[in-house]
This record gives sequence, structure tokens and C-alpha cells, in this order.
Amino acid sequence: KMVETKSPNRWRLEIAVTNNRNSSNVSGSLKIKNPQKFGSLMSGTFTDLAPQETKIFKFYMPEIVSKEMLLFDMDVNLSNGETLGCTKRLFFTVVPYADKKPVVDGIAEVGEYNSDTWFDIKAGNPTGQYTKQMYESLYNSGKMHLGEGDLSAKATMKYDEKNIWFFIDVTDDIFVNNNTDSMIWNGDSIQIGITDESITRGGKYCELTVALTPEGPQMYRHMTNNNDNPIGPVTNCDLAIVRDANHIKYEIRLPWSEVLIDSSNVKAGNKPKFAFLINEDDGLGRNSYMEYSQSLGAIGTYKD
Repeated sequence: KMVETKSPNRWRLEIAVTNNRNSSNVSGSLKIKNPQKFGSLMSGTFTDLAPQETKIFKFYMPEIVSKEMLLFDMDVNLSNGETLGCTKRLFFTVVPYADKKPVVDGIAEVGEYNSDTWFDIKAGNPTGQYTKQMYESLYNSGKMHLGEGDLSAKATMKYDEKNIWFFIDVTDDIFVNNNTDSMIWNGDSIQIGITDESITRGGKYCELTVALTPEGPQMYRHMTNNNDNPIGPVTNCDLAIVRDANHIKYEIRLPWSEVLIDSSNVKAGNKPKFAFLINEDDGLGRNSYMEYSQSLGAIGTYKD
């Protein structure tokens, strides 16, 4: 949890330990293994925790400057020698209110977006249930990730009652997209999955692809969660894509009504579910992708 909404770099970690036994007390300690910088600052013990009793540990985290997803790994070591593991993905994504509305031109002017809300999208651990940012090669292409210069990104967002703004700065050493309309995913592009806070994993969501095509910037809706928003090109938006050397900069304004089932719920504290994916094409079609957040399930499964 963020300690204060005005201080997006200060976070508190809360860990609940419950004794699920029916008849005996338990004692033990917490050992945080990852991130390692957490483990050296956070530890805790519990003594004679009664059956069904819960103890809450509250730790103040080191300053979270980059809002990238972190893999959290912890052991609960009981006094009887038993060890219980806990692994989670921690997200620090902050979307501030847009008191000043961004100008959608593909340029992040100084002060246009909050400097402390950018999150990095980088390759992390191998594919698995609790990966960091996931990089995956497709179709037996054998494509290997060659570092941040090959494929990485940083992104930020803003919102008001009617719109959400995205700015995504992708680093990619080779840019290729020769497709248009429904096929723009089959080249260098980004995909956004978003839906209401109340929707459970596997439920309906809106999936969009954004790409710089031979016909200019395009947005296409591949999946919909609202009958008012059909599958097809999306024009009710502002979209700018700028290439600058090995950077492709995407800036987007989307009405909430284009991506949510009920946009009236948008307010401070509301948490729409969000997933983000970068498609990679080095000349032979989409050969790999990198994903930030798997909270919506396997984004893009309709084409894989």
C-alpha cells in the first residue's frame, strides 16, 4: 500500500500470518528472500499464535523510485522445523489525476507527466506463474532477448473522470510493421488489456493493439467487454506515435467508455485491471513479446 497518495515512492508492505491449525499454537519467523534489498531491512517473529489467530506485520519499504513489477519471495519458518513458502508479484503502478491534461503529440514535455510514476518494462525471470516482466519467443523462432537495447520500455499514465492517457516509450533496435487494421499485432506494436475492477480473472476485457503502420498510427480493438464498443478500428481516441532513433513513442488518450463496462465507477481509489504487452518483429513477423502484468490472464490468446 502507498503510505500517502502524494508520495508515490513510499510504500508499506503488510503480511498476514494465520495459524490454520485447530488445536495447537505456533511460533516462528519470517525470512524475505526477494527482493534482496527488502530482506536486509524487514524481519519478524511470532510467538504462540493461537488456532485461527492472525498476526499482521507492517513494514516500510525502501524508497520505490522505479515502479517496475517486483518478484516477492518469502519463507515462514516454524519453530518445529517446518518451512512454508510464499511467492507473489508486487505492483507499484500509480495513475495520478490529470490536473493538467497531456497534449497527445508523442512528446513527453517536462511536467506533462509525473516524474515519479514511470514504470520500467524489462525482461525478467523465465516464463512461469510468478514471473517478473515476461519475455517469450514464439513459433520456435529461437529469438533470444539481447538486452534492453533489443527490447524494453518505460511507461506512465494519467486519468480524469472521462479519459485515461498513456505514454509508452519503447526501445527497439529494429522496427518493422507492414500490417494494417486487424493484423497490426503481427509486427512491432503494443497491446493494452483493461477492464473494470470488479471483473475476475478470465472475465471479459477490452484488448487493443496500437501500431505505427504504413498508413500511419492505428488502434484496433480485438476483444470487447461492452456491446457499445464493437471489434474493429478505434477512432474515438487521440493517438500519436513518434519514431526517434531506436525509440518508438506511443501517446494515447482513451475515453473510459471505450474500455470499461461501467465508466461511472472511475474515481480516486478505483483499480481497473490492466495488462500491457510489447510485440517484437525483427523482420519475419511477430517473433516474441514482453508482457507487464498478467492480471487479465493470457492477453492476446485469440491469435496465439
